[in-house]
Amino acid sequence: MKLKFCGFRSKEDIKKALNCNIDYLGLIFANSKRKIDKYQGAEIIKEIDFGQVKLVGIFMDQSIDEVIDIAEFVKLNIIQIHGSESNEYLKELKIRTGKEIWRAIPGDEKSLEQFNLISADFVLIDSTKGGGSGEVADWELINKYEKDFNKPYFLAGGLGVNNIETAINKLKPYGLDICSGIEMDSAKNIELMREISRRVKNYG
Repeated sequence: MKLKFCGFRSKEDIKKALNCNIDYLGLIFANSKRKIDKYQGAEIIKEIDFGQVKLVGIFMDQSIDEVIDIAEFVKLNIIQIHGSESNEYLKELKIRTGKEIWRAIPGDEKSLEQFNLISADFVLIDSTKGGGSGEVADWELINKYEKDFNKPYFLAGGLGVNNIETAINKLKPYGLDICSGIEMDSAKNIELMREISRRVKNYG
């Protein structure tokens, strides 16, 4: 089971997360309380050895040129897109960057019905409230559709120590994406990161 921790804003927190057996680490460049700019992004990853961990940048309703500029400046491995961007946008982004493209969608019926039409390497299914909200996605609805998905997906939305094992047992995601679930009092918490990693990685 792949694991992504997201929403980092400090070098110290990134170093802690990289010691928790994660596969992906996310930086948010879209409008969010966890937003950073490209200069902050480059600074907080400077001189850190990511090893096999891939760096993901999160964007929403930004121009392709802006996304490419940030992705190249920060040297992102993966571009994760939220918002109203079209398939044509995703295709152009893939062609111009050559990078892995992820598409986040809300876990509602309309979006899940369109899952197989999405032009992305991976799809991330979030709650209907969107990234970082802490709201749990509709697992019953996802379970109804996932057997017909044509590509692996990540599950996001309100995941934490109290429900990740239930989510893994109920659904068949390729990986989990956790943001608010690794925070306590709005700050990244090393104990939560360690415990979530332990539970997720026990599932293989």
